[in-house]
Amino acid sequence: MSILDNLRQNLAFGTAATENMKQLNLITGILYSITPFISYSLILQFQNIYLPVIISICTYLLIFLANLFTLKNLISEFSIRNFIQKVIPPSILTVLLSLLLPILVHFSIDKSWFRLILATLSFTITMSVSTYFITCNKIVRKKY
Repeated sequence: MSILDNLRQNLAFGTAATENMKQLNLITGILYSITPFISYSLILQFQNIYLPVIISICTYLLIFLANLFTLKNLISEFSIRNFIQKVIPPSILTVLLSLLLPILVHFSIDKSWFRLILATLSFTITMSVSTYFITCNKIVRKKY
């Protein structure tokens, strides 16, 4: 998700520089504003506590797509298809590989502070290593 947040920050700076911030703010503002109302009404109707999380994830994805289309309008050379093909699969692979060790730690150790600390450290380490080897290309790896 932080990769997507970085895209959003760059997009916000770019739209501010080109004075197209109103369009981006309107789209994301409306989507963020209606999310609590939709979540609350669905909780009342279905009595399911997982619905707000699902609604938040869907809202985040819609905002991500809105940001991509806004970026496409600002930069004509930008290809949404290329971005999705080159960024999303390595990101998903990185997250999935980073979850293996923490899940193993979580299910192999009894509930305690030690398990929490060890799972957090293992996630941080595996996320760093998998990000370095999967998402960074050879040029970036040589710099670091």
